[in-house]
Amino acid sequence: MSRGSASVHGFAEAVVGLAQTYSNLILLDADRAAHSFLVPFRELYPDRLINVGVAEATMVGMAAGLATTGFIPVAITLAAHASQRAFPFIAQTIAIPRLNAKIVGLEGSALGNDAGAPRQALFDLAVMRVLPHMTVVVPADAHEAYRAAQALVAYDGPAYLRLSSWDVPPVTDRSEDFVIGRWKLLREGSDLLLVAAGPLVHTALEVAKRLAGESIEATVLNASTLKPLDERSLAEWACRTGVVVTLEDHTTVGGLGGAVAEFLSRECPIPLLRLGAPETPETAQEGGLDPDRVAESAREFLERRRDGDLSGR
Repeated sequence: MSRGSASVHGFAEAVVGLAQTYSNLILLDADRAAHSFLVPFRELYPDRLINVGVAEATMVGMAAGLATTGFIPVAITLAAHASQRAFPFIAQTIAIPRLNAKIVGLEGSALGNDAGAPRQALFDLAVMRVLPHMTVVVPADAHEAYRAAQALVAYDGPAYLRLSSWDVPPVTDRSEDFVIGRWKLLREGSDLLLVAAGPLVHTALEVAKRLAGESIEATVLNASTLKPLDERSLAEWACRTGVVVTLEDHTTVGGLGGAVAEFLSRECPIPLLRLGAPETPETAQEGGLDPDRVAESAREFLERRRDGDLSGR
């Protein structure tokens, strides 16, 4: 995997170009400026990158204030800190009043993150998704992060962008537009539906290849927006295949799996298997997120469904 294919690099490239288009774009940084991905922006626009230090609550308050005066603030910190230290302030000063401020969560993925469980935000999507007015986006790769950043800056409202530092082969095309609330169909199959988000979209495609070798054809959807869900695509392909497997680098409670379960229970009640990270993983392999283990879990679930055992998790 080549360096620079992580979603964080696509975001970094996008904001440099966006600063030329949006003179009111301001980056707020919770002491992450030393990281190489922000260097190009800092060199070109030193007056538009404010390092607040390790003070996430203060940074969110500044973002709220800037938003009320016509700026487009983008507040950048670790996803673990955004969803824990700064969460009450994001809720009260940005989400509820529906201010046009963006929160960027770094290292949300446990994949490629060896800093330990305290810096791995495994429930950030769950808490951000419950906030009123909050749009939640999880790009699959650098290309999609580039386009997602453009779409979110153009969007008038609060948003949370979860970025990963894990380098994955690209699964999207930078020439494709990113539409908030619309999922991409990456593969068609009739036996089951794989719904994945973030870097695990690549894993889902690898899983589909393995299952195809066993004459199991899977549809793969890239669930790049968790809120709002692409209910139309989810309903269409879930009802076509009759069984769904979600895959996410996040706890299965409240994230992608939770969102899909909520929708299916209301619109298309079918068997659902939610695969995700354990509460305190050290590696993705220990969490069972590698393609071989996911393929095995999906195959066993499909076999149980065919045998009449519809229990999932």
